[in-house]
Amino acid sequence: MAALTAPAAEALLGALFDGPAALRAAARRNQPHILVRYLEGLAAAYHEWWESHDLLSGHADTAHGPVATTVAGLDLCAAVAGVLHAGLSLIGVSAPTRL
Repeated sequence: MAALTAPAAEALLGALFDGPAALRAAARRNQPHILVRYLEGLAAAYHEWWESHDLLSGHADTAHGPVATTVAGLDLCAAVAGVLHAGLSLIGVSAPTRL
């Protein structure tokens, strides 16, 4: 699906998969700034992905259909929101309700 195969989407997915390693490194080294930098990078990757396409246009990916593309994109948004919420909670910061 185009929503998940564009370079910005691949970068965002890679950032999501880097989360557990960043958390382990921060805990092992007792350096919470590692987690903070990871969360900043994840948010930057999310914004780059969001700006790179029009998720809600209904014209994004005709091969898989606009509904499948929208669902995949919304799932990606939910994954990023969940990781940001969990990461911010770990460092004692309340997550915003909107990005």
